[in-house]
Formats: sequence, structure tokens, C-alpha cells
Amino acid sequence: MKYDRIFNHLFVKFIGGVASIGVGLSLGREGPSVQMGSFVGNWAASKFKVRIGEQRHLIAAGAGAGVAAAFTAPLASSILVIESLEKFNAAKTTISTLLAGATAGILAQLFVPNNIYDSIIVAAPDVSFEKLLLIFFAMSIFMSILGKGFSHLLLYSKKIFQRSSTSIYERLAYLTLLTWSIGFVYPTVIGGDQNFMIQETAQANPNIYFIGFMVLLMMVFTTVSAATYFPGGVFLPMMTVGGLAGNFFTLALIKLGIVSADSLGYFTLIGMSACFISVVRTPLTGFILISEMTGHYDVFFATLIVGIFTYYITELIGVVPMNKKLYDFMINENASKYPPRTTMDLQVNSNSYLEGKDHNTLKLPNGCIVLEVYRNNEKIDFNSNITLEKNDQIVLELDSADLEKLHLPLVSMSLDNS
Repeated sequence: MKYDRIFNHLFVKFIGGVASIGVGLSLGREGPSVQMGSFVGNWAASKFKVRIGEQRHLIAAGAGAGVAAAFTAPLASSILVIESLEKFNAAKTTISTLLAGATAGILAQLFVPNNIYDSIIVAAPDVSFEKLLLIFFAMSIFMSILGKGFSHLLLYSKKIFQRSSTSIYERLAYLTLLTWSIGFVYPTVIGGDQNFMIQETAQANPNIYFIGFMVLLMMVFTTVSAATYFPGGVFLPMMTVGGLAGNFFTLALIKLGIVSADSLGYFTLIGMSACFISVVRTPLTGFILISEMTGHYDVFFATLIVGIFTYYITELIGVVPMNKKLYDFMINENASKYPPRTTMDLQVNSNSYLEGKDHNTLKLPNGCIVLEVYRNNEKIDFNSNITLEKNDQIVLELDSADLEKLHLPLVSMSLDNS
């Protein structure tokens, strides 16, 4: 996608993100950050006249840098962009995203050197390895069900908000009243931060019923906040829900006499990772993100095991990745606002499927056609057959509803297969 007024978009996203979090909505700073980063990548691609096929590397790198700045987790943030968008099918994207993420993450750590997670004490439970595996498996089932519930609630909230007959101002007034009511009673809950979760984890013995209530409250508050379309992400609030759910799970184990209260912080961090994996369905990111973001690398092995269990359980119970759900909702619910057809740009690489093929004989998915071909930045006349060559830039036209599922297969056709 090309933006004509990049800096206008940057300004609006920045102000909107600050306003969303500033008024107390349960939204994360990573949402505007990733969008602003991709805007900068898009601007750089246009400014330096980067070829169409190479532009996505800069856009992905900008997005990775934005997430890294929000999480101060350069490796996990870069992997998130690659894992969810590019699927590791382009070495240039991987390298550029990792470099941009590392740079942004290091700068973010310089500006925000304090780690709010240092107060969480992490201690593995003193049980046998076999019993620990059973605990991990039980927790994975619990977090998978929670993740599926969160995804459904998020989509349901968006549908209710969009189809409501009340005016946008009335809906925002109700949301503001809800936010301030929650903030009056629990001031550390609002604003998309994780201070409340950290404070409860630091307590010697939180009340299990209160924590269970707060899990439900945070789920509703986060999904309702996200339904308003205010600039903001759901990753940080979602991980807060996961951390509180991990807290709740641990308190249940304590009541059963299986573990001691010393393990509260341990399972809280695992819950953050498992909830992320169950909703976003990007396991590699989930394994790394919590350890890197919190600085507690001693939970990495545990998040790895629980994350693997969670990923396959969510696969079995049919949890759809959040980004796919939201994209399908955007297209289906706003069909009148979006054109039925859209375009996608590709660059022909050497040894790719496209190289040497006649543009009329390409085996493309149903509904996908070659709209234009450019060679040396000049449009080629379609009056005759065109044999595609290395560095040719082609413009494909396809149904807007198919863009999400066809993006990766089409990109793969343009990549070096040697």
C-alpha cells in the first residue's frame, strides 16, 4: 500500500495512540508503533525509489522496529513480523527486520532503562519433572480455552460496536464512563499497562476469586476498547489477561497443595506467553517475547513447553489467528467501504517461478490476473505476449477478500527457488 501523505498519517497515529492510552483505554502502545514504523518504511522505499519487489523488506523492517520500540524486545519483535507476515520465505526481509528491530530495541532500552518486571520473583515449583509436565499440560488447556474465548469476545465486541444504532458519540461516552468507573476503583488497571498484574503477583497470597474476577473484567475492558477503532494494540493488555490467568491458575494449584506461593511469578510469566500464543498463533514469538521483554530468561524452557502444548491444542479446538479473524471481519463487515478488487505488486527474481514465463500462461489462483508489467520502470504494452525477465515488476489484480490468503503464495512465486 502506498501513502501519499506519510507524515500526516504519522502525526494522526501518534496523537491518536497517545490519546487512547491517555484517557485510560485498555490498549497497548505497540499498535500505533507498528503502524508508524511501517509508514516510515514505506516513506523510505518511495524516497529512495526502491523497486516494487524490495519495498516490502523496508515496510516489514519498519514494522519490526516499531514493535521492538514498544516492547524493548528486538529479537521477538522482529520474529513476530517475519512469522506472521513473511513466514521466513525471504532472507532479505529476515535480515533487514532483525537489524531494524535490534536498532530500535537498543534505543528504546536507552530511553527507558528501568524494567518494571524486576519486582516479579521467579521460582520454579519444587516438584518432579513428570508432575511439572502434567501441570504444564493442564495450564496449556486452560490458556487455550481462555485464548479462544478472548478471540471470540474481541470479534463479538467489534460486531456489536459497528452494528449499534446509537451514535458514535454516545458509544464513546459510554466507553469513557466505563473507563473512568474502572479507573476510580482500580486506577492501575486502565491505560493498557501491566502495573496491576505486577502488583498482584508481588503479593504474598492474592485472593483467587478477586483475580478470577479481574481476568474477566480485563477481557471485557480490552475487547470493548479495541472495538472502538481507537489507535492502539491488544498485545500488552492481552498478555496482562494471560498473566492474571496464570496467577489464577497458580492460586488454584496452591489451594490443592500442589505448588507453593513462591511459584506465583513463575506461572504468571508463563501465562503471558501462553495467552499470546493461543490468540496470535505465532509460537516462536511467544517463546522468546516474555523472556526478552521481562528479562526473566529462566522461564524460557517452561514457556517453550507450554507454548508448544498450547499451539497444538488451539489447533485442535479450531482457534483462528487473530490477525486473520480481524482482516476477514474488516472485509466482510465493511464491504461497501472497500473496493471488491485490489492490486498487489511483485518483482520477478532470478530462478523464480515467474522468470521466463509468458504473462498470458501464468498459472495464477482463480480471480487473479496480471494487470500491468513494468521493465526498467517503463510500462510494457500488452499487445504482444511478454516473457517475464529478472527485475520485471508486475501488478496483479485480485479479489480484496482473497488478499490475506493469497499474499504468501503469490510472493513465493516471485522468489528465488534455487
